[in-house]
Amino acid sequence: MGVTGESEAEVQALPDFERPPLTEAALGVVFEPVEIGAVGLAELSQRWRDEFPNVQEHTALPPLFQPAQPGPGLVVEVGHPPLRLWMLTEAADRLVQVQRDRLVVNWRRISDGEYPRYHALRALLDRKVADLWSFFHERTVPIPLPAAVEATYVNTIDAAGFAEFLAGTPPLPERLGQPTEASVSVVFDTPGGVQPPQRVALFSSRDRSVEGRYVLRVSVLGQLTAWDEWERSMSAAHEQAVRTFAEVTTRDMHQIWGRRT
Repeated sequence: MGVTGESEAEVQALPDFERPPLTEAALGVVFEPVEIGAVGLAELSQRWRDEFPNVQEHTALPPLFQPAQPGPGLVVEVGHPPLRLWMLTEAADRLVQVQRDRLVVNWRRISDGEYPRYHALRALLDRKVADLWSFFHERTVPIPLPAAVEATYVNTIDAAGFAEFLAGTPPLPERLGQPTEASVSVVFDTPGGVQPPQRVALFSSRDRSVEGRYVLRVSVLGQLTAWDEWERSMSAAHEQAVRTFAEVTTRDMHQIWGRRT
């Protein structure tokens, strides 16, 4: 789980699991919107097609930071909605998402695929960010101003209820049986005075497709004010996500997942 700029001692200090319940991981950078439309995104997909040959079109994710509205009134959008491209490997276990204000790389568990660990996903993000800047330079598009880094980890957990895997969650009365709907959502801004400022979001809900299974998502959004700080901010977001996951889950589940540090 090593990253650029981290010592071996710092890496070893992070919680580590032999069998993490991770089913998806995403690392990304967010920046000010650039003028790159469908044609530019198509050119970028061609540039990366050897590694990511399968392309899907999706509606762009909404801006993370909404500008203030001048007052009440109608908002009229003209033309097609902003586009987001998914570029996937043949196995569909890794993908790159690109839109006009962000670049995200994902790993997804397909069948029994093994999580490649943070350093491999970070290396992919590093390469794609560098190549995106090269792509902009070739087209005389200015490098956009940075806004944030994001790290998201999605875990699928076999459990009878929240109290079994979420630390500090009281058990529900047995006489009520299993809830038909259940979710937990918590957001923290800059917990513990972390610098640069971060937002940490936890969300957990029942997996409706499988009885006795829950999904736990841990997302960290870190402020980014300069590109020479992005590697440090990305490492800090990853560390926050890993430590938060370990702190909010129970020791009994840690044993099941094979906690090593």
